[in-house]
Amino acid sequence: MITTDCGLGAHFGYGYIDNWCGNCDGSSTGTVNISYEDTCISKENQVHVNYTLPTAGTSTGSVIISLQLYQNGFATGYTLVSPNLTSGVTYDFNLNADSLPCNGSGYDLVATAFFTLGSANYSITSPDPISTEGIRPGRNNDLMCCTPISEICSLTDIRMTWDSACCHVIEISNQYGSEYFSGISVSSDNLTISNISSDINWGTITYNSPTQVVYSTTSNFNGIPVNSGGFQALGSVCFTGTGSSNIVINFIGPGPDYDSICSKEFNIECGTPLDTTCVSLIDLNVDCMEGLSKMKFKLKNNSNFTMRGLTLYSQNPDVSFNSTFLPIPDLLPGQVSSINIESNLIIQNNSNNVCFFLSACDQNTKPGDLGIYPMFCCMDSILYCADIPACNACDGIQITAISNDPVKCCYDLTLQTNYTNSNIAYLEFNGIGGTQFAIFTGWTIMAPVGSSHIKIMAPGGGIPPGIYSDFASFCLTGTSSSPHEIIINTFDANDNKICTNTLQFESCQLVEPSCANIVDDLLKCDGDKLSYSFNIKNNAPFTLYQVDLRTSDSSVVLGVNHIELIPEIAPGNIGGPYTISIDSIDKNLAMFCLYLTGHNAIYDPEHGIAATQCCTDSLGIVCLPLIQCGDCDTTICCDFSNMTISNGITPNEDGINDVFNIIDSDCCPYISITVFNRWGNIVYQNSDYKNDWKGVNQSGQKLAQGTYFIVIELPGGNKKGSYIDIRY
Repeated sequence: MITTDCGLGAHFGYGYIDNWCGNCDGSSTGTVNISYEDTCISKENQVHVNYTLPTAGTSTGSVIISLQLYQNGFATGYTLVSPNLTSGVTYDFNLNADSLPCNGSGYDLVATAFFTLGSANYSITSPDPISTEGIRPGRNNDLMCCTPISEICSLTDIRMTWDSACCHVIEISNQYGSEYFSGISVSSDNLTISNISSDINWGTITYNSPTQVVYSTTSNFNGIPVNSGGFQALGSVCFTGTGSSNIVINFIGPGPDYDSICSKEFNIECGTPLDTTCVSLIDLNVDCMEGLSKMKFKLKNNSNFTMRGLTLYSQNPDVSFNSTFLPIPDLLPGQVSSINIESNLIIQNNSNNVCFFLSACDQNTKPGDLGIYPMFCCMDSILYCADIPACNACDGIQITAISNDPVKCCYDLTLQTNYTNSNIAYLEFNGIGGTQFAIFTGWTIMAPVGSSHIKIMAPGGGIPPGIYSDFASFCLTGTSSSPHEIIINTFDANDNKICTNTLQFESCQLVEPSCANIVDDLLKCDGDKLSYSFNIKNNAPFTLYQVDLRTSDSSVVLGVNHIELIPEIAPGNIGGPYTISIDSIDKNLAMFCLYLTGHNAIYDPEHGIAATQCCTDSLGIVCLPLIQCGDCDTTICCDFSNMTISNGITPNEDGINDVFNIIDSDCCPYISITVFNRWGNIVYQNSDYKNDWKGVNQSGQKLAQGTYFIVIELPGGNKKGSYIDIRY
């Protein structure tokens, strides 16, 4: 039963089945989107609306576009409408700034396209007014007023009043616009900032450094509220140290730049140093726990408010904190924490010390979470430092192997990591002492794959701490003796080694060689180069989509190093033939040897496609005697002019003239013959003839006595036809 219409589209060529609607070939709905060159409203702005008209068959629809301006989530009543458009892809609207009030707020643009196609009418609005990219209140304004900075700053003011010791009350006046400003910054060039209090409900306190603090607006407010007259209290800021200092207080503009818009400078002087009234750290040290560097300390509250949260500010670029905000149990003024406060360190470049400033506030929730913001904070100018001991990351990374076969060396792997300095991005597996991987299954397997070396990539660019069951599995083969050993290296996203684990396997049986094996192969000359033809039998338990070609000698350079198998080869089946060139090889080699590794996918890094199963088997290597190719071999020695071709045979097993013989053909790497009867039917073929044909058909049965036609082909492609008589 059809209960819902598709809602959009002219409905030409649509099928309706239970609320589902699909476009048929040749039909489309129209589209609309907005672009603009200027980001603020000047004397005249141009807004571009891009559109496509709906079509059905050879019919093209039309559109009328309405452009509306919204402010604070509500339509302003300023609307522009286009004429009826029957062609084209863009319509330009001109905005007149004289018709728009610039009161410090911005405007959102919304275009609605009213399409007509035949008797059907429908509309599309862009952006969606209820989406997060639409016209919600806040600083997602498409256009702002281009008000001169001087005019903006003439409507703002700041004053700073001494309170006590080196503490000052800060007040601001904003008569320009509530949405335009995103915060107030207070900076000092000499004295450091210690205690801070807040008298606002529209923002939160954030320390940028010991000499700068920001009162920034929160997501619950559209900016700094406008006050019609007088000043509004910002809060109290206390400084520590002695001497004079320039204090700069800035109104911060909107994102994404958050530039300083209006500034005012004050000069203050602290005669008697303000006591450190924030915190004291007790028993600060760094220990190793499960491979991680964990910082611990106890805290004494020297302030006059209850502390519930700490923020750490690292002063070492190579050291950061796993969490910069630390909630703590209520710590009353004068109290010392009864338990250690802990934070894991994230360390780069082998840094051996951590230095940081610390601030404390009266809330135990990270500022901004759940709309809870501190009203009282303090920060000391004391730089706290501690030495970082060398920790073994492997203490926090464990890889275990669980047997999945009662006899064979086949295992499932589980990774458990508590390491937090970085995510694990890669794992590298290396077989030692002849240990090889017959079958390997895991995350993304990276090319190339070797019989004793495989590297895999973790999902998502790296995995965080956790337990990852059955992330990989393998069966072992090779020439090693018990215990069979595997070394596993873990790396971060920058390919820096994190840890090395070793697994040993005893009392298990190495599996028999089985993978992608070469069958029915032929090594031959193609001009002055070698070429190699072969078929592939899939002995793996998965379908093969790609094989890599691996040689046993580094002097061998192949024309290709992998083959994409089209069509793919299912388990147990044979595919081919495949032919590759041998571009370079040491002519002193006696044998040409090759083996394959197989994969369950065609590697395509551009589209993020890689294998998750592979098989390798250097024990399944195939070797053929190396033949020499060159001008002498193919154009002088292996030539019909140097050969004598028999024109008759008597295959009666008397040892005389029993086989068809091509005399002086030994220097040819191969010769092909095809025998036809008098009706032109092929009765015998051999692509690598060895002077052994005794007048039989392809099934080995004797041919009837008579005259037959034979075609002989040499490696260079030369052919020669001749008649041959068979007599018994």
